[in-house]
Amino acid sequence: TPTDENGSFDLVLDQGLFNRLTLLVGPDADECSQTLDDWLNRREYEALYVRCPSSDEQPSCSRRLIEAFTAAGMIEADAGESDEGCQGRIVRLINHLAGLRHDLVVVLLDYEPSERTDRVLSFLLEHLPHQIHLYLASDDISRRSR
Repeated sequence: TPTDENGSFDLVLDQGLFNRLTLLVGPDADECSQTLDDWLNRREYEALYVRCPSSDEQPSCSRRLIEAFTAAGMIEADAGESDEGCQGRIVRLINHLAGLRHDLVVVLLDYEPSERTDRVLSFLLEHLPHQIHLYLASDDISRRSR
């Protein structure tokens, strides 16, 4: 992985701002997260961290995305909404994000491939506005996808 003269991953992370998705894979997702956090602090970007659970954990990745954006005050809470209703809120979230006038880095932590989380990720990648930058931090996902 290319690093700058100081041995940091800033170059790679900076390049991620020009892509729809940047995947950071390492032996420890928390270490990837710390690297991202240090970079975000140096660059003064606004960021939102979302921990994606494994496919059998509750709440789902889509629900956690909604909860994180709700806690950040970006969308309003809908009491009693089921996981099936999350797609409508994600659409409303994307519409809200399209109106942002600044960059926002969204970091999905502990990403684990599953049909359900992959559907959410695919939908986000298709519809996220250009000022939203999606980073996935995970440990070795190749082990999990076997």
